[in-house]
Amino acid sequence: MTAAGDPSTPRSLTLIAGAIDVRLNPNSINAYANSHPIEWFERNLTCAVPERYAGAGRLVYPGFLQAPAFMSMNADRHLAAFQQLFLDFATGERERAQRTKRFYMEYLTVLDIAAEFYLDTVERIFQRNDLALGRFEWRGQRVELDAITDLTLLTIEGAEDDISALGQTAAAHMLCGTIAPESRRSHVQAGVGHYGVFSGRRWETEVYPLIRETIRAADTAAGDR
Repeated sequence: MTAAGDPSTPRSLTLIAGAIDVRLNPNSINAYANSHPIEWFERNLTCAVPERYAGAGRLVYPGFLQAPAFMSMNADRHLAAFQQLFLDFATGERERAQRTKRFYMEYLTVLDIAAEFYLDTVERIFQRNDLALGRFEWRGQRVELDAITDLTLLTIEGAEDDISALGQTAAAHMLCGTIAPESRRSHVQAGVGHYGVFSGRRWETEVYPLIRETIRAADTAAGDR
């Protein structure tokens, strides 16, 4: 949008726990993505929506595969949480039990992802690393990150994130080298993993206020020019 001079180009950009450069601090997710060719992911991890549902026949990466994949990364922690949940109900600790129940009702509500988007992400981001290597294309045009200049960039990572490893999102600052130093900020949120960056107490009290103030400050600065 910047390269094209689009008047709708945003004044700020916030990137949260996403893979910008998977070469940095690679983890088990990165290893898994490169363990098979993209055709394997299409054959084994996508399926058609059943006839009785809206979107019947469309290929998706289904939520019923995503949820156990996430949970398997911290199986012991989830098992302990469920054991404590049943113990809390049995011993009358209903307030704590309800908090745990609410968390898992949200955590396990996983949307199907369109197969095209899922496979594109695996191949272009996790296998080929197109964006970080300057090869990412959008509608036939190569994305020129150096074109981004007059914009506030905020990156947010979870200190305990085992999905988007530390540094993989903050890499945006190195790739967008034409943004002024005073217009960029990298924040590592203590005490949270991948999910906690987007949801929960620390999101509400620390992460969201930072995003809100960053957007507000960028809008104010633009209004002053």
